Amino acid sequence: MKIQAKSDSRLILAGTPGGRLWMLVMAAIGLAITACVLLFGVLLYQESDGLAWPHLPIGFGLLMGQALFWIGTVTLLVGRLRLTLDKETGKGEYLVNSPIVEAGRSCKFELKHVRHVRVEASTESRPGGPDDASFDANVLRAQLLLSKPRRKITLDETENNRVDRVESIANEVATFLDLPLEN
Repeated sequence: MKIQAKSDSRLILAGTPGGRLWMLVMAAIGLAITACVLLFGVLLYQESDGLAWPHLPIGFGLLMGQALFWIGTVTLLVGRLRLTLDKETGKGEYLVNSPIVEAGRSCKFELKHVRHVRVEASTESRPGGPDDASFDANVLRAQLLLSKPRRKITLDETENNRVDRVESIANEVATFLDLPLEN
């Protein structure tokens, strides 16, 4: 999430579930797969005597391309994350509108129930290549931890060493709430 608005009494963070860049990439890859499969299908149709069994895999390719395209597009158009912290009312609200990408559940809370803001580094295993090998990814997350309701709200995360961005958002939220930043 990124800071959308900031004043002395209110901080609003907003973002796209899964990240705007990754949803654009997913939509573009889906569109490219769809275009390539359609082109291949047209060429195969012109070379053959009409529709036949070789065209069946083309249908699967089209479905895959369209699935990626629509996941990216719908998430870009509809998916929204919004965290509002309001000192005047002493309340906070985390709104999630994400029909496809999992980004947690919406909740309302009181600012006095915010335990702390934490930046944590962890190593996560990612699936690898064709021989079922995996590799470890270093993930850095900035989280807002609540005691009631008991929740963790991810403010930002990175796998590609963009530490400054994650620490910056964590510092902004911690400073706004007058809380120490835990590492």
